[in-house]
Amino acid sequence: MKRIVLRADGGSDVGLGHVMRMYALAEHARASGFAVTLVSASLPARLRARLASLGVDVVVVDVEVGAEADADACVAACADADAFVGDGYRFDAAFYRRIADANVVVAALDDHGTAVDADVDVVLNQNLSAGAYRYRARHVLRGPRFALLRREFATVDERPPTERRVAFAFGGADVAGLVPIALDAVAFLAEYRAVFLVGGATRNDDLLKKSAVALGDHVDFLVDVEHVSSIVKGCSAAVVAAGSTTWEMCALGIPQLIAVVAENQRAHAAALVEAGAALQLQLPTSAAAMAKAVTALLASVDLREKLRTTGRQLVDGLGAPRFLDALAAA
Repeated sequence: MKRIVLRADGGSDVGLGHVMRMYALAEHARASGFAVTLVSASLPARLRARLASLGVDVVVVDVEVGAEADADACVAACADADAFVGDGYRFDAAFYRRIADANVVVAALDDHGTAVDADVDVVLNQNLSAGAYRYRARHVLRGPRFALLRREFATVDERPPTERRVAFAFGGADVAGLVPIALDAVAFLAEYRAVFLVGGATRNDDLLKKSAVALGDHVDFLVDVEHVSSIVKGCSAAVVAAGSTTWEMCALGIPQLIAVVAENQRAHAAALVEAGAALQLQLPTSAAAMAKAVTALLASVDLREKLRTTGRQLVDGLGAPRFLDALAAA
């Protein structure tokens, strides 16, 4: 396998979860010597620049997502490619059927059964609830063992977190507007340093940063950071949106409170809590309520150790290489 074509979108309206999974896959593929093309209908400029720095060819298309013209653009991009990977809720069986005309290995990422009827070579559902779906695909990869994370999460420190820091990360776009609430919650967590990881598609991030600066030098407010693991490694706890960031916290062994900021995260959050890898922060919330939940987690060493250990058992950070191996073998 020499060249892979990826298809995903990202932005303030749809979030960055899908395109960041493709970013992670592209990073591993490039490290293995593969040429990579990403086809996208929407992509933040900063993320496009980061992909370019990896050597990824980005093709921006002006199409209705998931429509026939979208599939045709992907087929055109697949000239001389060996594999195609789609990641998006609007890519259905008809979309993937059209991609099959490109004569490549076709793979679909799925979270909620969108690709159940897709006649593809490989389906990846990295969620704990993946067993609920009966896929038509010839090869099915299930569970967080295949979670697509960037290379920085493949090697982590096995020691428990010891630093008095709390991380806050609410997705690429903070669609629920939790960053301002968390900034207010910092006043109740005076003994801990607060680290904010703000996505590149978050609206008004410049105004939010001014609010963070006003809180003092015990608050780090970082926008669109590239190396998350080196920043949050060692944190005592994290408060995060219940999307792909949860897998990153699991891989790093950071005890986490998770917030459902979109309906399509609800099942994942419930499964993660049931598995003992996270606690759920109920929404809507207030600064005081958020701080109270964080303080309760920080107060229990045993609970944090349980969450840390369970998370590390679920996710080892090697999902992307496993997925690439499956593509090559399909």
